[in-house]
Amino acid sequence: MNNELNSPAVGGAFPATIDRILKSAPAIYDASFQIFRTRFWWDSAGPTYYHQVAGLLGYGIPASQLLFGTDYPYAPSFTQAASLAAVKSSTLITDDQKTALFTTNPQALFGSKISS
Repeated sequence: MNNELNSPAVGGAFPATIDRILKSAPAIYDASFQIFRTRFWWDSAGPTYYHQVAGLLGYGIPASQLLFGTDYPYAPSFTQAASLAAVKSSTLITDDQKTALFTTNPQALFGSKISS
């Protein structure tokens, strides 16, 4: 059984609300972050690398859990180039982390289901 979860749009508004939600349940606060850091995968699914991904990184979500996503077929194709450019020019992650976003991170999630 695969207990990995993918959250599109790097969690959407979730990073902005994590403390509001989980601070009211202190018994599960730390355990929840352990799950977010190890079993959740966060894909970009749109223009999320301008600033939005900083919310996840600020909570200690490792860049090794980040994936590139396009939100295909829902996002219009003309938005894809800007989303890709935002990842490539982001100062929030290193060049090695950017490379991993497209290669080793998805390989870690999908394993032999994708080619290397």
